[in-house]
Amino acid sequence: MPDADAWRRLIRLYQGNLVLDLAREDSLIERTEGVTAAFLKELLRKAALISCEGEAGEGPIRVTDAHLEAALDQLLDGRNQLTRVLLGGGRPEDSSPDLTAAAG
Repeated sequence: MPDADAWRRLIRLYQGNLVLDLAREDSLIERTEGVTAAFLKELLRKAALISCEGEAGEGPIRVTDAHLEAALDQLLDGRNQLTRVLLGGGRPEDSSPDLTAAAG
C-alpha cells in the first residue's frame, strides 16, 4: 500500500491536466491510509467531477482539499462498500465485507 511519499507521487501522476490546490495533504494522506493506487485514482476522478459541479468556467479543472474530502466521504460512505472493496479502499483493521449486502 502506498505510504505518504507514494501517495503524493501517485496523486501527481494521476492529476493529468488538473490543477491541484492542496493545503491539507497530510490530513488526506492520513484518511486514506491503507488504500490502493486504484482507490487514489478513483478519489481524484471523483474530486474532479465534484469540482466541475457548479463550475461553468473554461480552462483547467481546479481540485482543492474540499473536493478531495467530499470525494473521499462519498467513497467511504457505507453505500459504496463494493466500490471500496474493488478499489482496495479497506483499511487493514477492517473486517471482510459482505459483498452480497453491498451489491443489493
